[in-house]
Parts: sequence; structure tokens; C-alpha cells
Amino acid sequence: MLNERAMIRKIHQARTARWLVLIGATTLLSNGCSMDDLLGADELPPEVTDPAITHTPAGARAVYNGAVVSFRSAFAGATSFGPAGSGSAASVIAMSGVMTDELHATSQSAEMEDMRFLPESDSSTSAIALYSRLQRARGQASQAIELLRRFDPDGASRIGHAYALEGYTEIFLAEFFCSGVPLSTLDFDGDFTYRPGSTTEQVLERAIAHFDSAAVHAGDSIRVVHLANLGRGRALLGLGRFAEAANAVSAVPDDFVYAVTFQGGTNSDQQAFTRQSTIGARWDLSVADQKGINGIDFLSSADPRTQATIIGQSSTRGFAVYFPSKYPSDASGAFALASGIEARLVEAEAALRAGDVDTWLDKLNHLRRTAWSTITPALDGPLPDLADPGTDGTRVDLMFRERALWLFLTGQRQGDLRRLVRHYGRPSERVYPIGEFPGPGGRSYGNDIDLPIPPAERLANPYFDGCLVRGV
Repeated sequence: MLNERAMIRKIHQARTARWLVLIGATTLLSNGCSMDDLLGADELPPEVTDPAITHTPAGARAVYNGAVVSFRSAFAGATSFGPAGSGSAASVIAMSGVMTDELHATSQSAEMEDMRFLPESDSSTSAIALYSRLQRARGQASQAIELLRRFDPDGASRIGHAYALEGYTEIFLAEFFCSGVPLSTLDFDGDFTYRPGSTTEQVLERAIAHFDSAAVHAGDSIRVVHLANLGRGRALLGLGRFAEAANAVSAVPDDFVYAVTFQGGTNSDQQAFTRQSTIGARWDLSVADQKGINGIDFLSSADPRTQATIIGQSSTRGFAVYFPSKYPSDASGAFALASGIEARLVEAEAALRAGDVDTWLDKLNHLRRTAWSTITPALDGPLPDLADPGTDGTRVDLMFRERALWLFLTGQRQGDLRRLVRHYGRPSERVYPIGEFPGPGGRSYGNDIDLPIPPAERLANPYFDGCLVRGV
């Protein structure tokens, strides 16, 4: 085992050091090599340009652009659930939906995630794919920052933007994976340094530090400043520091949106809801309705924020398949990573936690009166005002229902449900889908609410011995 671990670690260090820096430049400055080519060879392919190509303003910007593309893929890129060896790919938005009550998997290909049977000893290929995408995007953003600092210092907003993207990858690692995520680093012009597992709180604190750096290095880009402030607010919510979270997002205007966009051309430019399974022309995902008894009624409520269209496909698990109307079906689309709507929801939640029911309700109704024009398909007028449901528990229910509807399929739901368990003391079986699992076999939903860190980390990283804690 020791020899195997040492061998894997040596290969991992060598390849990681190469592709993290080179992939952005080789993608944008050369057409001769793919990421799979780099990862599949011990030596650099002959068509890959010397790493010195990145040590120029143009090279630094190319690596930065590659980091942006890598982040886009991790957040909302093409998703294909499947068995080992099938080329599984998973995005934050798709995995958040499947693990919670937003989405069903239409076939057996994503049953482990959909059922939430996710033992640490047997990571699903989709969990491995998501972990790989997030750690890759995180590493590329870090390398882009140092290259920009040294070789393109005039591109201040790009440095700030890369810091913000690095922070968001850490938020996603904290929201999806068990406590104990290693934040290993590729030291610029140095070695790959393995780190022990960090607690969920430590990962979120690391993200906050990166958002602070993003704001400092934003230059004249107010867009980067707002993105950094929203990221900071989201991480602070995850830490249960509600008043600080509200303060962080207070300057974000209602109409701000940072969207991750796809043109729908090549496979690398397709979004999560366009990837089809290998059997016919079937969709891998479907909008769920009251999933597992206690899931939100995304379909049957007829709420305009969660409209979906039946697409005439029968799931192999016995239910009709619905496509979300807010996204196009041609592989293109824009996916909100952060927005003014989110900012007002953060402020509303902070007010509720502080016992200020009037401000809480005003914030929610402000969105219903003003943000209705952002809903797709378009509405003719505002949503009706909400009334105070009258008790602490029902107010929390309403708060998270409004978050679920406004932030539907934007990658927020998994973080919200774990937060309900961690900071509101709700048992996971009251929060996540429970009961009979749809499909043959008479099975039930599992109890796992986070993803295990892939076994390969344990083999390659001498300081990692597994999850520290699961289920919170």
C-alpha cells in the first residue's frame, strides 16, 4: 500500500503541476492538446508549448480565461450520471438538485446520489467527477492569480475575479462534501503541497479570505465587488453569522446578476440540462414534485418561478419527465451564480434570526413586488404579498420556501438544507426527501446528506485519512 500510495502521489504531483498552469494557455493559445491528453501521459505531449509561454501578459490572461472556463464547467456544465468507466460528469447545479428535492434522476444512472446512499467506502463516479472539477477549478484560479500578479499587473479586475471564483469553489466543496476537505495547493513555481482535511468551518473561512482579497483586487470593476460581497455573504450564512452576512450584501443592488453563460456549441460549452443519456434521446434529469413526501411542491404549486414542461418521455423509474422552463433546451443558457435577489434573501433571513419579523416580511414582499420581471417565462405583474404565518417554525419554513422558489436550480438548495440541519437544529429526515424511493425494488431514501471525499484522495494524500464528520 505504501508503494502504491507513493507512486500515485508522484504521478499526481507531476501531472497536476503541468496541467493546472498549462491547460488555460494550451486551450486558448494552441489547438493541439486536450485536458485528457495532459492527464493521460507521464510526459508532456510534444505539441504542448513550453510553460514559459504563460510568463507573458497574454499567457497570464490565457490561464485566467482557462480558469474561468473550468469554473463554468464545475458550476453548471454538462452533466452525465453513470456507472464507473462511463465518463460521468457532474455540476454543482445538477448535483444540488438531485441530492435535494429539486430534481429526480430519470434512470438508474444516478441512483446513489438521488437516493442519498453515499457510503465513504464507495464514492459514486459522479461525486468523484464533481470533486475533481471543483479542485481543478480552484487550482487553476490560484495559478491564474499569481501569473496575473507577475506578468499582467494592470489587469487588476481579473485578479479580483479569479480570487472570487476560487472562493466559490471552496463554498461548493463545503456545501457538498463531508467535513474534512483537503485544501492542498500547487505552489507557484514550486511543489504540490498536500494538506490535511479542513473542517467545513475552516473551508468556509478560507473562502471568506479569498472574497476579501477579491474585493481588494477588484480594481474599477463593481461587478467583481458585488460578486465578492455575495460570496462572502453566502459563506457567512454557512457559518451561521447572519448579521455579518446581511452586512456583506447590503450594497448589492436589486438588479445585479452574475451569470455563468453557455453558447451551446461544443461539448465543453453545453450546460447541465442539455446532456442526454446514451440510450436514445433521453434526459438524465427531471424536475421533482414533493420528492420523498416532504419535498417542496415545485410543480403542483403552479408557482411561476418553478414552471416546467413535460417532454413526453417516460422515466425508467416510473414517472413523467419535466424540463425546467427557466432554461433553454438547446445547450445554451445563463445560470445565476449570484444576484441581488439572493442579497435581499440573505437580509431577510438575518432579520428573522434577529427576531425582526416586520423587516423579514418586508424583504420577502419587496422581492415579490419588484423581482417578478426577472421570472422566466415572463409574468404580467407582481406576485401577491405574503402574510406572516405566525410562529417561529412556520416563518423558517416560509423563509426557506421562498429561497427555494427564487433560487430554483441555481445550486443553492444543497447548502440551504445542510444549513437547516446545522444552524436550525432540524433533523435531516425533516429536511431531505424520505420514504419510498421511486422505482422498482421497494427501496427507501438513505440518510446521507453530504458526499464522501473520493478514495483516490486517501491514496495520494499522505495527510488525509477520510472524512472528519458526516451528516451535518
